Amino acid sequence: MAIYRNTTKTLQDLLAEAHNSKGATLLIPELQRSFVWEPNQVVRLIDSLIKGWPIGTLLLWSVKKTVADDETGIPCRSFWPIINRVDDEPQSQLPRQEPPANYLMVLDGQQRIQSLMLAFGVDEAGFRLSDSDWFKDADDAKSRGRSSTHWSVGTLCLDVEALADCFEEAEKSITAIDYSKVLKWVVTDSIEGRSNKRRPATYTFPIGKISDGSYVRLSRLWHVASGEEGVSEDSHQTACRPVLESYGID
Repeated sequence: MAIYRNTTKTLQDLLAEAHNSKGATLLIPELQRSFVWEPNQVVRLIDSLIKGWPIGTLLLWSVKKTVADDETGIPCRSFWPIINRVDDEPQSQLPRQEPPANYLMVLDGQQRIQSLMLAFGVDEAGFRLSDSDWFKDADDAKSRGRSSTHWSVGTLCLDVEALADCFEEAEKSITAIDYSKVLKWVVTDSIEGRSNKRRPATYTFPIGKISDGSYVRLSRLWHVASGEEGVSEDSHQTACRPVLESYGID
């Protein structure tokens, strides 16, 4: 009997297994290290994905729970909707089946799957970082000497106006666009999206708010446009139009 089996999965199926309303069945063994990627690495992954570049293979372990297993089974955890690097407060994990009868363990590819979850998974997904770390991630000189007292929660959004400009500059070639100029981490929660400690009047925020420009959550475009294979470009545009219009974008 073969130990290894080559299979393919769509991104839709993969993310559905990592985040399902009935509980995730794509899990991470506790022996795996924590998620270490930075926001700019997530953007680069999505940039490669949009351009059709290879992003590597995954190594998944198919686990079938048996009567002989103890109650706890193999120690594992689910993925996170928000990566919190501000304090020691426990991170909120996506719900998982307890106990799942059949599930998959991610042996190689955790960083990429978690990144895809942060980009496409749920509306509230993103990073909670100190403002100084947000500046560092953008390689911004303002990070020098910046206090880490304040923090912001960034959700990955598409800047529609920037996309239009880059599309023209790239002579209407999707693969020639630099998506680091189009995909932006943005505060989408006006109440919980930033620390509420007092700031000086001259304070510079590292990332903007969704109300500051023509931003659309990438997760919403993903969910309305990621239908069946072979769907035409016109059909994708028709599906996405109501979402764009709800943000005031024609």
